[in-house]
Amino acid sequence: MLAVSILVLSILFQLAAAYLAWRLIGPSGGRRAWLLIAVALVLRGFHLIYQLHLYLNPAIPYPLIVLDQLFALVISILLFVGVYSIAPLFQAFHQTLRERELYLHTISHDLRSPLTVIQGYAELLEQKFRRSPADPDRGEALHAILQESARMGALVRDLTDIARLDGGQLILDLQAVDLPRYLSDLVKTGFSPAERQRLQLDIPADLPPLAADPERLFRILINVLTNALKYSPAETPIELQA
Repeated sequence: MLAVSILVLSILFQLAAAYLAWRLIGPSGGRRAWLLIAVALVLRGFHLIYQLHLYLNPAIPYPLIVLDQLFALVISILLFVGVYSIAPLFQAFHQTLRERELYLHTISHDLRSPLTVIQGYAELLEQKFRRSPADPDRGEALHAILQESARMGALVRDLTDIARLDGGQLILDLQAVDLPRYLSDLVKTGFSPAERQRLQLDIPADLPPLAADPERLFRILINVLTNALKYSPAETPIELQA
């Protein structure tokens, strides 16, 4: 009877440790941690079967059975205490993630409003000067304003995506993308005339459609090509191949 009581206590402590780990890690996070916990529970199940087989053997002295159960109980208690002791660390970590997500959402929202106003008025000015004669410098300045505000808008959307990714809410809008036409339009709309002179596309016309999120692919390629233009020697060509 004593051995059975100790066995029940051991199982209860292990279940308590598993439940506490579930509350700390969460069902959707820490895949490696859950794999290790699952393996440990499966091994413990096999160990229980082996123990029951031994206990049914009348040749095994009862004191050895009690000692074995006490040893298992000590291990279970240490496991529970270990998980319980790191609980504050997990709670602080999750709290930091929540604060970071809220911070990113707030920043992206506060930046989006004035940026929309800047882009709207810049587009109106560009349309106005496009219909009337204007010096090239003014047109180039308006193009630069629109281009840089578009890049800043992409950065704001990146912040939003980071927050969504952390919260498991990021959903890709996959579409069939005609890569040759897509990249040609990207170079025309995403870069100034001086930058376009350095960019060269080596894209076969017979490439099959690509399943991708057009907006996020645009931001990725803009970042890659902008860094290539910025950190390579001036006047050297930048070639994009597919």
